[in-house]
Amino acid sequence: MGYADACGFRASTAVPFYFFDLEKNTETELLVHPIAYMDATFVFYQKKPPAQAWHEINNLHMEVKKFGGLFHYIWHNETVNDQGMWKGWQQIFLKTLQLK
Repeated sequence: MGYADACGFRASTAVPFYFFDLEKNTETELLVHPIAYMDATFVFYQKKPPAQAWHEINNLHMEVKKFGGLFHYIWHNETVNDQGMWKGWQQIFLKTLQLK
């Protein structure tokens, strides 16, 4: 669960939670994993270059770890090819994988 056009946690939490069915007023078995960001957000919505995106990704990661959350994110397979409009993004992906 996350936003397409912004970074941050749509459900205001960085820890997995069970989806709540409002109509049945009960917790379901669907475990939702919130995401901190999506690769395409920086390119299509925020129009940020890789270096600025890395700064934001790193800051998000530090905040999530500070509060004991999980740092989940979404990358699409075409964004890591380092060609065309994705030039420079493969390095950001690889740096993200090294975050602990």
